[in-house]
Amino acid sequence: MALKIKQDHNRFKQIVRGRIKDNLRKYLQKQCAYSLGAAAVPQDEDAAAYFVLKSRRGACDLFATALAVMSRTEPAERVA
Repeated sequence: MALKIKQDHNRFKQIVRGRIKDNLRKYLQKQCAYSLGAAAVPQDEDAAAYFVLKSRRGACDLFATALAVMSRTEPAERVA
């Protein structure tokens, strides 16, 4: 029984993570524009933050970086 609950919990976490990543991808597609001619990220700026919050224009490296950074933030789990 405990193993089944653990397996169900892990499967649920995988589904939630997948939905979060899908929503992040959709957000980037709607809010940011792909451009090979976008200005370079200033040296004193975080590339992902600058891309998502300020310029909203960039090539695949910025899309990938932003998605990777945003995907790392995981909802906290409640511990009883």
